[in-house]
Amino acid sequence: MALHPELGAQSFDCLLQSLMQRKFRLAEQALWPMGDSKIDVAGLIEAMPQPRRGQHVVIADSMAEQFRRDELSPTSPGPHGSYELN
Repeated sequence: MALHPELGAQSFDCLLQSLMQRKFRLAEQALWPMGDSKIDVAGLIEAMPQPRRGQHVVIADSMAEQFRRDELSPTSPGPHGSYELN
């Protein structure tokens, strides 16, 4: 890190490092919460829709649903089956 001789810990690099550490801790707490109980996990599993036996997911239908849900203009897949999001 580069330290300004007059600013020390208030130098840009130090402030940026502190910001990145705070964001990392926040993401860790939000994305990997500790302390979930078996009841919490069971509730999440129970709330998930179960696939019907013999029914296959059609990617085009799933993408169309996602575009509607996210209020995006639907697009067609490219030559390799990928969808470009704007």
